[in-house]
Amino acid sequence: MSRHHLAKRARKGQIENVVSGLCGVQAQRKSSLTEVTVKPFRNLSSARKQLVKEEAASFGEFMGTKVEVTIL
Repeated sequence: MSRHHLAKRARKGQIENVVSGLCGVQAQRKSSLTEVTVKPFRNLSSARKQLVKEEAASFGEFMGTKVEVTIL
């Protein structure tokens, strides 16, 4: 599966094995930036927001880009 394909897929987020929200990913090759937008089903605690940011950073490492995270 190509990186381009992975970047265009919507992902379901899990926290403690429970689907907690939806995540859209957009990679912009020109600026070497991966934008991650998360729309949780309910408000997230600060600790859970930090977990989301850590997972997004891991995805950015995989993509070889910097990551910008937006939690709606």
